[in-house]
Amino acid sequence: MDVKTLIVTVLPESEAKAVRTVFALEKEADENSEYPVYYDPGCRAVVSCIIQKGNAGAAIATGYLLDRYKPQNAILIGTCAGRPGQTDVGDVVFSLLGVFDYGQSSLEPGAELRFEAIGAPGELANRFAFLKSDKDLKVKWWPMVLQNALKQGVSVPEKLEPQLMGKAIASGSRIIHEDSMQLFTAANAQIFAADQDTAGFARSCNNRKVDWIAVRGVSDCGDRSTRKSNAEFATIAAASLVKLFLDGGAAAPGGEKPAGAALSAESGSLASLGCTRLWVPHKENAYSENDARNDAKREAMAANAGKSLYLLAQTGYSYLGNRCIFHRSVRRYLQRGGSFHIVLADPSVRDPLYTKSEQDRIQAKYEMALTGYNELRQDFEGQVNLKTIRMNLPATALITDTLCFFEPYIHTANREKAIFVSFEMLLDKTASPYGYDLMLKYFKELYRKGTEYQGEPPYAD
Repeated sequence: MDVKTLIVTVLPESEAKAVRTVFALEKEADENSEYPVYYDPGCRAVVSCIIQKGNAGAAIATGYLLDRYKPQNAILIGTCAGRPGQTDVGDVVFSLLGVFDYGQSSLEPGAELRFEAIGAPGELANRFAFLKSDKDLKVKWWPMVLQNALKQGVSVPEKLEPQLMGKAIASGSRIIHEDSMQLFTAANAQIFAADQDTAGFARSCNNRKVDWIAVRGVSDCGDRSTRKSNAEFATIAAASLVKLFLDGGAAAPGGEKPAGAALSAESGSLASLGCTRLWVPHKENAYSENDARNDAKREAMAANAGKSLYLLAQTGYSYLGNRCIFHRSVRRYLQRGGSFHIVLADPSVRDPLYTKSEQDRIQAKYEMALTGYNELRQDFEGQVNLKTIRMNLPATALITDTLCFFEPYIHTANREKAIFVSFEMLLDKTASPYGYDLMLKYFKELYRKGTEYQGEPPYAD
């Protein structure tokens, strides 16, 4: 049997039952399998249930099913505890930023967590992320959820505004409660969900080089008293998105392939770079995409407290200017003891594509950035350092201890309008160090060759 997708679930009487409802799997399970297996010929998938909950059981069951059916990719559907204050019951978190195994770590208040990064998934997760940019997603998704909840006789929470979030998932053996969710998010600001199965599932997929993704519906935010009562509804919310994805309910930009289409031979390129997220603003979604990537940078700076932060930019205006979008985040970062190293392009090196008025505007931004930098240096002496380099810089890069936000740009006659066709990549060292290490080495080489800023604009009139 040609199986494109293996769908794995947990808990036969809640999660697995909800998935079978969404996928309309009414036939009896295949008795020839060690685990209950249901065939879905519509999308050439098999759906199976892990009998034993936990990462060990998930690893064993997933390995058996992968070896037997040899699918192109695998999807884990189930429930999770969501991040308090950021998620609600019915929201869905998928593992776009990877999985972190906390193993046997104590989840008592004040405990020290020991995370092992399983690694971010590959192209499957990137394609699943296209669902987020579908402006009609809720119109397609929410009626499907309500219909299946009604079919299964599951009560619907009062909140009727589900969200899809591409974040990181914590996974380990301990029972999760509200205090442990706070421990996770304090250790890694990108963790928005926690469970006890995803790490084992992911390891088995990685060992067999099968592309994977975990899609978890929020059943609670650490409150165990509501966990079981919301499990079926949360699973329906997650399974409905997966069904929509596999049915081609969202397409990649340009519409050339349905979201669940088979991956091309070159699709591993983003994963090999460690690219776990792409922000591609278009005119119809520019504001929401820009807000999303700006929020991700603020979270990354907050999570990097007490460490080194590196910025490579043409003017540095967005980070250093007194009234600009990241100035407060930079100040908070420095207040918490971090160091900030900056390389800016020397504006005396003129770009031939810029008109005189455009160059004047860039120079004005540069001067405002330097004014903001001087104030930071007065307040945080020894923590901030700026160098300039006599060359045009083809990109902006913000680099933390583990992440690099890389935004290449093309010099045009009017770069101010080009923001609607720019893009930005998130390179995650824990997923693959190649892209991150390349950018960090590039920054350090420019910093080594740069000229120390002495307090006066380095440009020539």
